[in-house]
Amino acid sequence: MELVVKKGRSALLSGPASIYLVRGKASILGANMHKDKRVVVSKERQLVIETEERSSFELILGEGANYKIIHGSAIPDSWKRVIEEVMSNNYRKIIVIGGVDVGKSTFCVVMANSFLKSGIRTALIDADIGQSDLGPPTTVGLGLVTDNIMNLSLVEVISLFFVGHIKPNHVANKVILGIKKFSKYLKTSLPIIINTDGWIESVEAKAYKKRMIDEVFPDLIVSIGKKIDVNCINENFENRFRYLSSSEFVKKRSREERRQLRECGYRRYLRKASLNCLSLDRTKIEPVKYLEDKNRLVGLIDKKGLLLGIGILKSFDKMKGVMKIYTSVENNKELCRIEIGFIRISEFGREF
Repeated sequence: MELVVKKGRSALLSGPASIYLVRGKASILGANMHKDKRVVVSKERQLVIETEERSSFELILGEGANYKIIHGSAIPDSWKRVIEEVMSNNYRKIIVIGGVDVGKSTFCVVMANSFLKSGIRTALIDADIGQSDLGPPTTVGLGLVTDNIMNLSLVEVISLFFVGHIKPNHVANKVILGIKKFSKYLKTSLPIIINTDGWIESVEAKAYKKRMIDEVFPDLIVSIGKKIDVNCINENFENRFRYLSSSEFVKKRSREERRQLRECGYRRYLRKASLNCLSLDRTKIEPVKYLEDKNRLVGLIDKKGLLLGIGILKSFDKMKGVMKIYTSVENNKELCRIEIGFIRISEFGREF
């Protein structure tokens, strides 16, 4: 079907769907659309297409997909002002915090695209371990933004750090370690955008974010959505906080939709997996008490402490000292240890 959007209006498109620009000029979260280049919107995702002039699109809607036309931009002016501040002041490390479904990932995308318009590539650390876009759930991801993106899943992945859980309260130390490791891993002066999870409400959550800010030491903290008491987070960084409203057009996901997205993430990284036998006399296991827990998600770790790939623990033969793991990582010479996580999944990525 043909979709015509007038100048200064935006189309809010929820997948599964695909769309391409036939005539006019339009952008997606700051990234210019190219004529006749089809953009696919997967299920549980949403795109905002803004027009700079009257534009015509070819639109295909899948089952359950929909769209609506809104006046003006879906990107709040306050977001644009903060991004301009970041770029004009040459901030190099920006951390984005806020609750669930407030637009943290969307803000990161808009910022990365804005840097690219000025010819600046950015590094992105995705520490939202339950809804990770860069890597599979249970990981902190490091990516490099070298081209315009519509969502964080399109970022080129450089490296992954395994934490083993989808809830940060169980692995807070490892998440912070992963962020710090990647911040030091980058030997260039690229700006670093750090996306975080939506755990902010409880006293424990605020203490976690306070520790994260203390140890990561960002130039700017962008807080989206419900305002957090600075004194509860970190009074020493009071002048570095920028409070932004959430976009009213950010897609709200149900618990089931979130689970489905996680399972897609597992499947993506198990796509070429097979059953592999690994000898324990050459590989360390942590923690050993879970060795006989079938179907636990595991991380296969290299000598630098980074993730080679995920797998599923299928069996352990104590007599032979051999474990069978469903993984795409074979007898890799870089494999140093196997970390057993807390999540159980099937070969199809289904959480138990």
